[in-house]
Amino acid sequence: MRGFAYESIGPRDDEGRILGGRYLATGTVEYNYQFHPSWRAALFVDAGTATNDFSDAWEVGAGFGFRYLTPLVQSGSIMLGG
Repeated sequence: MRGFAYESIGPRDDEGRILGGRYLATGTVEYNYQFHPSWRAALFVDAGTATNDFSDAWEVGAGFGFRYLTPLVQSGSIMLGG
């Protein structure tokens, strides 16, 4: 999930070390606004958890970035900052 370090979400042992989860659930909402023919501003909210039994709290992250639209990339955009 954006806004969190790699492998930082999930159940922990008694000493606070990440154990990893059996299940992963994530969701995202993103809004893009095209302000120039080649540029979009993006706002997003991500939520998710890595868990063994879905009793762990979901983490939520939000942010913004910019997308440069280019014909050189098959998906059509490159995300900067988010």
